[in-house]
Amino acid sequence: MRHGLPFGRIELKTGIAALVRLVDQAMSPEPYRCPGSSGPSGPSHRGDAAVRRRQERYPTVVLVPTPTHARWLNQVEISDSVLERKVLTPSVAEDLLELALRILSFEASSREELRPFRWRFTREDLERRVEELAAIAAEPPSSRRPRHDPSRNSGTDH
Repeated sequence: MRHGLPFGRIELKTGIAALVRLVDQAMSPEPYRCPGSSGPSGPSHRGDAAVRRRQERYPTVVLVPTPTHARWLNQVEISDSVLERKVLTPSVAEDLLELALRILSFEASSREELRPFRWRFTREDLERRVEELAAIAAEPPSSRRPRHDPSRNSGTDH
């Protein structure tokens, strides 16, 4: 059985090179290691260039872009948000070393507190929601009303 553990990197600059180092770190342990890779190219980590770079470097990995307005769909974004709230804001570091140590300390303590979570939003919930959305989309725009059911909870159970 495989167990995922959170990990991160401290980088002085963001960008493609930093992203490639992070992905390389994630892909280096077995069973993720891929034989043969070529270097990245291009100025962005989105779009066709990102797909091409990923395909060249890690042909067994599937890039799944999420909408920019839906951070909650991406577990990395959720983790980054927690780090930002608990470690980076509103704290001010004296220097980069202090900031790096604070981030690494948070990472270490997060690993100690790991616990699995159970999604309560099931495949059946998804299928029902897709059907509801299809029905709404089929209605003429003039007849659409806001639909909100506060009794439905699609979050997680910790």
